[in-house]
Amino acid sequence: KAARKVLISTHAPFWRGGMGSHLRIKQLVGELCRHYQVLVFVTFRLSAEDMSAIADLRLPVEIVGLDASLTVFHEDTEAVLLGRASHKEILENFKRVVDTYGPSVCIVQYLRLSFLVEALPKYTVRIIDTHDLISRRQESRSRVERSVPVKRAAEIHALSVYDYILTIQRTEAAVADCWSGRNNVMYVPL
Repeated sequence: KAARKVLISTHAPFWRGGMGSHLRIKQLVGELCRHYQVLVFVTFRLSAEDMSAIADLRLPVEIVGLDASLTVFHEDTEAVLLGRASHKEILENFKRVVDTYGPSVCIVQYLRLSFLVEALPKYTVRIIDTHDLISRRQESRSRVERSVPVKRAAEIHALSVYDYILTIQRTEAAVADCWSGRNNVMYVPL
């Protein structure tokens, strides 16, 4: 097993299934476990049912949750969607995990959790797994759904704090690559 430690942060209980994004995270975790030591930090407290379902994954991964039950309801605002709205208790729990685990790589699931990046040491490679580019998704659904608008420039800025960007669609990889101008985008589909 390689010594490189990968920390993944997510708010998705991907072991429960039922959503395409959950399957995507589960596949990503499974593949990374084949090559690296992987720890997953979730932004909620794990129940006994969660622990049983995690054991059923049969993956060499440790999944840690919050120390206490927190009910976090955020309105979907641009600040929240782009990870500029921090949550003190989640950040403190994450910082303890980072200090103990010492990851060389951290993958953040969704921009919403970008506030966690401030707890990472400078040497940690930062990767954002976008799933979707928010402003593009909103542009394509604007006629159907009403949602909080996220400006393209604000999303580009939010992505700029990451060393690498993962997308699930080839077209979004091309767009994100154009936005970043750093040749740091990886297309990682289901």
